[in-house]
Amino acid sequence: MKGIYKNLAITLIAAVTFGTSLAGGSIKHKHEDLPPELAELNIKILPKIKGISRTFSKLNKDYANRLASMFIVMKQQHGYDMTMIEGHRTAERQDSLSSGVTQAKGYQSYHQYGLAADCAFMKNGKLMTDPSDPWTMKGYKLMGEVAKSVGLVWGGNWTFKDYGHTELRTPQAKYAMSMARKGNYRNSMALAAL
Repeated sequence: MKGIYKNLAITLIAAVTFGTSLAGGSIKHKHEDLPPELAELNIKILPKIKGISRTFSKLNKDYANRLASMFIVMKQQHGYDMTMIEGHRTAERQDSLSSGVTQAKGYQSYHQYGLAADCAFMKNGKLMTDPSDPWTMKGYKLMGEVAKSVGLVWGGNWTFKDYGHTELRTPQAKYAMSMARKGNYRNSMALAAL
């Protein structure tokens, strides 16, 4: 499996293992972490799973605002309900995913800096991620357009397709990632926060 879909499989297995449902009440609650404008849209929150962050508060504020704008436009203008599969990611989790799910290792992904999230759609209480489904693929293409309009980079434009991924590229994070690639992890996070 590629990219976000392997993550999704892990999420779905964990949801079943921990007895949570992806349909109905368990994901319909309002989350204290949602920006107010998203809470009004009744955004669906996926069940909590240890080690996976789905909170806007762990994202860079500028990125979180742009992501919230994307969610709003997707709902109000295109009728797509969105949800976050994973936002901020620890370097350890990134390393665990770097064998086939992603090409980036720890501190080499915008996820570590709170500048990226993997998102998907909800339809009739179901999580929709499969790009072979016409409705879902249409949503991803619209998401790419909306992401660009709010200043985000969309993973669907890459050679290694990651349709649910968006990121905000900042000079500080780019420099921090280049330092991490050279082995200077200690200063990497501090630089990205500037």
